[in-house]
Amino acid sequence: MKSGIAATVTALLRRLPSGSGPASAATLLVPPLVEAMAEDARDNARGLPLYANHLQFKANLLTALSNTLAALTGLAIWTVLQRSSAWWAQAAVALAALTSAVLGFLPGIYRWNENAGTARRLASEYGHLYGDLLDLKGRFLKDPASVPDGDVKEARTRLEGLKKQRQEINAYWK
Repeated sequence: MKSGIAATVTALLRRLPSGSGPASAATLLVPPLVEAMAEDARDNARGLPLYANHLQFKANLLTALSNTLAALTGLAIWTVLQRSSAWWAQAAVALAALTSAVLGFLPGIYRWNENAGTARRLASEYGHLYGDLLDLKGRFLKDPASVPDGDVKEARTRLEGLKKQRQEINAYWK
C-alpha cells in the first residue's frame, strides 16, 4: 500500500498530459510542503550566521566602548577631584563612570553573546536539515512511492523545533 503523499503524487502524475515534459513532472513529484520546508531551512541556514555576526558586533562594540570609557574615567577622576571643587566637573566624571557601567551591562542583559552562539548552532542545524530535505526531494523525484509519510513528518517536526529555538532568541533579519 502506498503512503498518502506518494499516492497523491502518483495520482497527479497520471493526470499529466502526455506531452508535458520532465519540468512539469518534477514540479508535481515533490510536494509543495517539502519545497517550502527546504526553502525555509535554506533561508535560515544563510540568515542566522549574519544575525549572529550582527549580535556579536554589537556586544563587542559596546564592551569596547565601556572599557575605553572606564579607562578614561579612571584616569580623569583623580585629577578632577584634586584640582576642581566644581560640582559639574565631579558630576561629569560620575556620569561618565555610570555610562561606562551601563554600556558594560547591556550585552549581558540582552544576552547578545549567548544568542550569537545559539544562532550559529541553529544555522548549522538548519544546514543539516536543508541537506536532508534535498535528499528527500531527490527521493521524491526518483520514486515518489518509496518515500514514507513518516520521513516528511519527521523533517517537519525538526523544522518546527528549530523555528521555536530561533524564536526564543528573537532571530529575525529580513
